[in-house]
Amino acid sequence: MKKIIFTVVICLSLLAILFPYETTSIPEWRLQVVDSLGNPTPNVKVRQHWSHGSSNTQQEDLISDAGGFVVFPARTVRRPLIVRGLAHFFGKLNNFVMPHGSSTGPRAFVMDAGGARTNYPSYYEGKELENKLIRLNYPYSK
Repeated sequence: MKKIIFTVVICLSLLAILFPYETTSIPEWRLQVVDSLGNPTPNVKVRQHWSHGSSNTQQEDLISDAGGFVVFPARTVRRPLIVRGLAHFFGKLNNFVMPHGSSTGPRAFVMDAGGARTNYPSYYEGKELENKLIRLNYPYSK
């Protein structure tokens, strides 16, 4: 009987650390594209770059609506617990070895895909989402 219980506990433990589960790393992000005077700017191509904590960055482009709004969907990741633990460990190790330029955890930023200067709203784990993408005077004014 003890052998059966031990086997069940081991199997359940393995299942718990090997089963991939989904979590949201970047929440849904709704922001308004405005000019430097605060006026909404419709039909602007906006690009979101994001990473789930690895160096593999992804991106998506959306066009602002008539009110200047874009809504980027939540970004999720599906990984087993053991992979998450190893990624966290190696991220911390990398931060210890190269503290000047490494970053860990999910992160994202938004920019004007057409190249206009902006305030570059960004998101890091635990940070509040910014809700305005401000297009600074473009082309550059003197």
